[in-house]
Amino acid sequence: MIMASRNVWYMTRNFLFGSRGWMIQYSAEVFLKSISLRPFSVKCDGKDREPLKNEDLLKNLVTMGVDVDMARRRQPGVFNRSTKRVKTNIEFLQSTFNLNKENLLLLICGPGAGILDLSNDCTKRNYTNIQEKLLSLGCTDEEVQKFVLSYLNVVFLSEKKFNDKIDCLIEGKISISQIIENPRVLDASINTLKTRIKELVHAGYDLRSSNIALLSWSQKRYKAKLKKLNE
Repeated sequence: MIMASRNVWYMTRNFLFGSRGWMIQYSAEVFLKSISLRPFSVKCDGKDREPLKNEDLLKNLVTMGVDVDMARRRQPGVFNRSTKRVKTNIEFLQSTFNLNKENLLLLICGPGAGILDLSNDCTKRNYTNIQEKLLSLGCTDEEVQKFVLSYLNVVFLSEKKFNDKIDCLIEGKISISQIIENPRVLDASINTLKTRIKELVHAGYDLRSSNIALLSWSQKRYKAKLKKLNE
């Protein structure tokens, strides 16, 4: 009886997941046909609203397999951006990271939503710089993609800021593998990184073999940790 129940569960699961692509396409098409496009009008380059261009955007998203209805509910602001910018950035994310339709939707409705605000040139330039810098330090293409996908905010860092922070950490005897595993340390400013590395080394904290996440902790939490280390 238990085995039969498990088989039914697996069959149901496979059916639902196997047909998900069809359901995504269907729900988006129904959404386009039943909802007025006027609420999604966007401003392009400061000019008048251009609902026709926005309609093209929605159709393009449908073609790419995006569940527009869900995207609108999770990130309504996505339809208030430049049509060309959104489309190009979505295509960039999909092609660069080889995302299927489901993962693409999860990305633009979650951590990747902010990237849609960046200019296409800025997005590509910053990513290319990240890629070149990490590859020069011995990372593989797979590690670079994993690093960026694990913390997409890194794409917002300019070439100089990203390179300076990486160099600062490397000079502090922190390995690139540690940085890959703890990308949020790049949230901290250069001055904060330099100060904390110096303080931690002075307190006898071995950054080469210890957790480096504390480099980007809040000031209150970091100070409490530093106090314990100095006791």
